[in-house]
Amino acid sequence: MRKLFRGDYFYFSKSDRIAAFILLLIIIVSNVLRVKLDRPVSPEIVADVDTLFVAKPKADTVKIKKEPPVYNNYRKNNSKRNSSSKTVAVKKETPVDTLTERPVFVQYKRKEIPTQAIDLNVADTTALVLLPGIGSYYAKRIVEYRDLLGGYVGVEQLKEINGIPDSVFRWFVITDTVPIRKVNINKLSLSKLRNHPYISFYQAKAITDYRRSEGDIKSPAQLSFMEEFTEQDLIRLEPYISFE
Repeated sequence: MRKLFRGDYFYFSKSDRIAAFILLLIIIVSNVLRVKLDRPVSPEIVADVDTLFVAKPKADTVKIKKEPPVYNNYRKNNSKRNSSSKTVAVKKETPVDTLTERPVFVQYKRKEIPTQAIDLNVADTTALVLLPGIGSYYAKRIVEYRDLLGGYVGVEQLKEINGIPDSVFRWFVITDTVPIRKVNINKLSLSKLRNHPYISFYQAKAITDYRRSEGDIKSPAQLSFMEEFTEQDLIRLEPYISFE
């Protein structure tokens, strides 16, 4: 009885043995997989796996890195070229005599001062710049103001040029070599009358209005009746006007 029980209990058919083997194999495989899965994965493997699933960019969306413009390099090269090509100031040395090895000093010609006064209505800028106290600026102003007046009638008229020193008056005289250019107040228009330094806009308008209503002006006395002219205005204007 004991033998029968022991034999029945430990007896397995062929199908039972196959099933038991398969079950054992499954248990072993599951344990092996659990050990493999519990082990940490190396970063290299993760990176390789990630690259497999990263979407590649489309051909039309790829951004091309632009190269820097050529002129930047040219500007750098040009700045170096300019810095290297700067002129170096050379100190001017005094000429030396090669025989005696002594410095040679150049003697400059002194400005010649006229020995007598010159005619203010004849002198040009070349002659005026030779006078002490008159440079090229005042020489030009003297000639320009003479052209506007029609000529100088007195040396004191130079005072009407702003800034000119009184010390230069002794170098000038007025002669009758050049006649004074006069203004015909009965023929000139308003715009031409007012171009004279001694006739203002309102004085020129008074003259043209009088000519239009009364006719030609015969003498300076008629101008004295106009409120636009003072006695001083008529004194300095009289040498420059004509009534023909």
